[in-house]
Amino acid sequence: MNMQMSSTTPGHACSLQTAIVMDTLRNPTKTQPQGECFLGEMARHERAHRATEFDLSGFDRFIVEFDAYTTAIVR
Repeated sequence: MNMQMSSTTPGHACSLQTAIVMDTLRNPTKTQPQGECFLGEMARHERAHRATEFDLSGFDRFIVEFDAYTTAIVR
């Protein structure tokens, strides 16, 4: 993901972007809402790719840690 873009985005927009990415990682088969930020689709592709590299528990840990990371960045 392009963190440089997020570093120039207002806090409320960053929170929304984080929510989109985390929702996509947790619910990869959920249909993307019309007009959703492209980050959701990027996360969907990344999850599909990473799912072949990690076992399920490893990917669950990744989601927990990535959520903590993105939450810290937004603050």
